[in-house]
Amino acid sequence: MLNLAGGAAQVSSLTIGPTAASTLTFSNGNVSTRYLNVSGDVTIGQTGTVTHAAETVTSGTVGSENQRMCLVVGGNMTIAAGGKIDVTGKGYKEATRRAGAGPGTSAFASGGGAGSGGEGGGGAGGTTYGSVTNPVNSGSGGTGQGNGSWGSAGGGTVLLTVNGALTLNGSILADGASASNAAESPGAGSGGSVNVTAGSLSGSGIVSANGGTWTSA
Repeated sequence: MLNLAGGAAQVSSLTIGPTAASTLTFSNGNVSTRYLNVSGDVTIGQTGTVTHAAETVTSGTVGSENQRMCLVVGGNMTIAAGGKIDVTGKGYKEATRRAGAGPGTSAFASGGGAGSGGEGGGGAGGTTYGSVTNPVNSGSGGTGQGNGSWGSAGGGTVLLTVNGALTLNGSILADGASASNAAESPGAGSGGSVNVTAGSLSGSGIVSANGGTWTSA
């Protein structure tokens, strides 16, 4: 766990999961002052994962998140096939049944999917918020419909700046978590944010910030 509550951290280089499975979790990161600065190169190997802690804020105010993954790389960055930055389901999540969380949550007890870059689906889906060109906000939580169902969490936030070359053969994921309940149809979380700036980009990897799906279970 990398706790950034005290401010930005700096290292000369970083390698995660080249052979054995390993995970680096950012905690208390934000957009401007609490981030990891790597002056050299970063490699996420085939068994490596970088993520951030699950959001604890339930506010409906845009920008109220206290968990984001913000990484600045001075050199080059490589994400190998199988390696990933994954903040799926790390965004806003409802604190009580039938009441979603975040700026784009759906109506109380509607079972609607949360909104973010697009409107949520289902019963009274949530509204849009944030920026299309400079996304920095996490996804909102869907809403439970009945007394026994919980909506799922939105996707988290990835803010990545690579001054050199970014080679992406793995994945960068900020999807909303999926929901399932055959009887009560809770809403799924909306996608979060992936915001990447790089000197150059190559590779055959995946970037995704989709909303979660609903399945009957």
